[in-house]
Amino acid sequence: MRRITTLATAACLLAIPAMAQPAGNDRLATAAQLRDAALAGNKAWGLLSNLTDTVDQRLAGTEAEARGRAWAKAEMQKLGLVNIREEAFPLTLWERGQASATIVGSNHQLALAALGTSGATPAGGITAPVTCFSNLAAFRAAPDAAVKGRIVFIDHRMGVTQDGSSYGANGAVRRAAPALGAQKGAAAVLIRSLGTDYHRNPHTGGTVFPAGITPIPALALALPDAELLARRCAAGPVQMQLLSTPTSRPGQSANVTAEIPGTVPGEVVVLGGHLDSWDLG
Repeated sequence: MRRITTLATAACLLAIPAMAQPAGNDRLATAAQLRDAALAGNKAWGLLSNLTDTVDQRLAGTEAEARGRAWAKAEMQKLGLVNIREEAFPLTLWERGQASATIVGSNHQLALAALGTSGATPAGGITAPVTCFSNLAAFRAAPDAAVKGRIVFIDHRMGVTQDGSSYGANGAVRRAAPALGAQKGAAAVLIRSLGTDYHRNPHTGGTVFPAGITPIPALALALPDAELLARRCAAGPVQMQLLSTPTSRPGQSANVTAEIPGTVPGEVVVLGGHLDSWDLG
């Protein structure tokens, strides 16, 4: 994740005069003033739409993300921030490639997307039986022999919540299931996308393969396609043809940082946010 001073917050800070050394209740009043200015304006939306409309997707370490860093520095300069700079660091550049899946014996072309850092199928793809689980706990409890050489599908269900808590509770299936599948000898792992919108745009995100575990293909199915696969699994044996072609290689990215000079010696406020994005839109 890259760190960038939040441009909308910076704009609010710079727009409010006479902020020298507030103390006690004055600090609370200043904080309330900043909050109200941010809620009343649409600076954040303008910056975000400009970034996404002019730079587009920004997968970490790619040329597009480098253009995003250039955009950020230019916007910071317009806002009057100082000491604007990049801090380079190495990373593994993962690129998605292509993905496709078909239920054998049908015309169903499933909508799916590889999870970040996942592995690839052989060049010609794989054809394997599918084993379905209702949740991550059921998959953990399964013996290795039940999934070895098979495509594992986990049909965990997110509930609709106002505070987003269901996303947090279901995040483990994306982070942990692919590595668990690799340890159990699965050929690939599919999960129901983390989301509650019934469209055929699969929700991606990263997964984690601990050191010493070779990444296997790991993908998220759009919700209607996940429900189709669950129904087919409930009806009887299912085989799937699966192709996924991500690649990984050494790369480089950078933090983008800048400063707003303050008036209180030794006091530092750090703000951060994403500059990179996934590459599906």
